[in-house]
Formats: sequence, C-alpha cells, structure tokens
Amino acid sequence: MTSPRPGRSIFSLAALGSALCLLAAACPAQDGDRDREGIGGGVRLSGFGTFGLAHVTAPAGWGYARSVDQRSGTRRTRADVDSRLGVQLNYAPAPSFELVGQLLGMPRFSGAADGDAVEWAFAAYRPTGSLAIRAGRLNIDQFVMSDYRNVGFAYPYVRPPVEYYGSIPTALDGVDVAYSWDLADSQWRLKAFAGRSKTHGLRLDEAFGLSIARESGGLLLRAGWSRADLAHNPQTIEPLMSGLGQLAASVTVPALADQALALQRQLDLKARPLVYATLGMSWDEGEWVLALELTRMSIGRSAVRAGYASVARRVGDVTVFGIVSGAGSNGSTMQAPQWEAMLGPLAGPVLAQQAQLLGNAAAHAASQTLRQTTISLGARWDLSPRLALKLQWDRVRVGVNGGYLWDQSRGERGRARVGTLLLDFVF
Repeated sequence: MTSPRPGRSIFSLAALGSALCLLAAACPAQDGDRDREGIGGGVRLSGFGTFGLAHVTAPAGWGYARSVDQRSGTRRTRADVDSRLGVQLNYAPAPSFELVGQLLGMPRFSGAADGDAVEWAFAAYRPTGSLAIRAGRLNIDQFVMSDYRNVGFAYPYVRPPVEYYGSIPTALDGVDVAYSWDLADSQWRLKAFAGRSKTHGLRLDEAFGLSIARESGGLLLRAGWSRADLAHNPQTIEPLMSGLGQLAASVTVPALADQALALQRQLDLKARPLVYATLGMSWDEGEWVLALELTRMSIGRSAVRAGYASVARRVGDVTVFGIVSGAGSNGSTMQAPQWEAMLGPLAGPVLAQQAQLLGNAAAHAASQTLRQTTISLGARWDLSPRLALKLQWDRVRVGVNGGYLWDQSRGERGRARVGTLLLDFVF
C-alpha cells in the first residue's frame, strides 16, 4: 500500500459536480448498458450519482465497505458506503476518434492517491467498423459490470455484489484492442488488453488478458482471463516480514528460525502472479432481469472462488430483486507458533513474549482471506426516467479468517445485517 494519507471524500468533487450538473441539464443521460466504445460526434457531457444511507449491524469493531478501495467505518448509520458522484466528458473531433474522461468522487481508503479520482482518461480510435483501439486509463473489460459498476442507475440493486466486485482490480493504465463481428443473429467481440493496474493501492505490473463476449437480443455472455504481477507487498505486511527475518537471524534455536522463515515466505506476495478466470451472463428482456458471474482468482498456491446470481422482476415502475453471492478460499488457517515456550528459558520472558506476539500477528495475516456469503432482497422504484429510489436488505455471514472485506475482523466468524436506502440518478 502507499503511505497513509487522508481519504478522498465524495465531497471533494461535489462543487465541481454541482456546477457540471447545471451545465449538463440538457445532455443525454448516461446509460450504463450502452457500448461506451461507440464513437459519437461533437462534445457530450453526462454524469451519474448516488446519495444513500446504510445501517450496519455487525460485530463490535468491524468496519464495513463495499470495496477494498473504499474507506471503511464502524458507525452503524453511514452516508459514505454508497454515495458517489461521477462526471463524464466525451469529445469526438472526428468520426473515427474520441477522447473520454471520467471523474468519480467517493470516500476512498486512506492510502488512495489523488489520481484515483480519474476513472477514465483515454483516446479511442476506430479505423474500421469492426476494429477499436483505446489507450490511456481504461476499465478492465473482463466483467459483466466493468463499464458501469459505479453507475447505480444502470442496475436494479443498491451495489454490485461485494464478494465478487469488492476486491477486483478495475482500472487499467494501458491499451486494449477490440474486434467485433456478426454471426447469424448475434454480435461477437474479442478484446485483448495490456498495461498496469492496482487494487487497494497495490500496483499490478505486466497486466494483460483476453475477453470474449456474445450478445443476442437481451442475452450477454462473457468470458475472460487476465494475469498480473504484484509489484510490492502491502505496507501492513512489510513490518511483519522484517521482524520475522530479524528473529530468524538472531535466535539460536534452529526450529524457531525455520518456522520464522517459513512464515516470512508465506507472507511474501511480491512478484507472485495474480490470475483471474471469469465467466458471466446477463439477460434483460422485458419483465425479467437475470445475472450470473463466476470467477477464480489465484495468487501463488492460494485461490479464491467467487460468484453471484441475481433475479429481478419489473412490475410497472417498480422492480423487486434477490441476490445470492459468496466467496470461498482453498487456504487453510495457519496455527500460531509456540515461540514463547521455546524462547522463555533462553531469552527471558519479555523477549519471548514479544516473539510470540510477532508470531501471532504473522500467522493471522497469513491466514486472512475471503470467506463470506450474502443474501440480499430489495426493491427499486423508478421515480422518473433519470431517478430511482432503492431499498435493500443484506444478511452477511463471514467464516473463520474470511473477513478480508471487513476492517478489524480479527479472524473470528461473524454475522452482519446491512439495510440501505438510496437515490440513484443520471444526467
């Protein structure tokens, strides 16, 4: 992670967003379902936003966030879980060329950089009707909701399922190339991308991947694969690794030194390949909206499988929906070493206790992963063509050492309830 700094709040861009809202009152609404690679003419200004309240009932001290890139908090009732404001500018100086920029104001974690507010900043060139090339800061176009995960108005529920979308890298500083073609009654698109990405302040180098999508009527099918190298370890891990190295070098107990070095290797994620394999579908036809996504994320020998299924039913201006989502890991819980008993007779009780605390912290960090399931029910009421009111209730269950998405979960099992009321809008 980068060094801690004050988090970037949605209110840091609120004044800019309000001014642009006034200027853009006559602009077409931003539609999350449209193909954003289409090249239009002239200048288009659009935007989106969410203002909401979430009430979280969770174990004491647990901090809830919808993604690892967001600031967590332990207050029960909060406005910063889902609230965000985005502004997008499209400029097409020629029929085959377009410049796109998008700013997103939202509460970010303390190590976020100023530049993280820039979601998109790319140039798009379409030399033919079938070929499109983009370069700059892009979305990683591997997931069903890659284009519009922050545009709440574009989907029925309050937020994308956190077990799936809460920890994936989403932005790419690089280039992608897409080739599209028609086959029978369907449209196909093959895309390759490469560049640099990051998640929770961790830089991902040499990122590259492929995705393929098929769309016919209201049915979208998508598959993807991507790989990247973790450029450095999380800042919270480095002190533990340093302490383990110093302990292994200073003690005269071979068994303890070996255990310390083994823990150090377990914590070291630097340069290990991070690989995502994904499958997804969405179907939106008339009264029913269905979605399903599955992914397998692996880093070294550890792997996390995540997915969700959702169904929504439209009845006039009201949509009711349900979601089941979850994630599980193949990693095992690492037992804390018994160093206090081993070192006590040789180094004294104070040093032995310090070594034990280091071993406990390292074992906990090495065991921490994502084991969580959520069942959600809710409703959406479209108050106007550009404004929707949403209500959602979530029941969350977290397994042992599975609270990666929760701050200060401490490794124990836990249950939580989240109730959310919000307004989504586009302009």
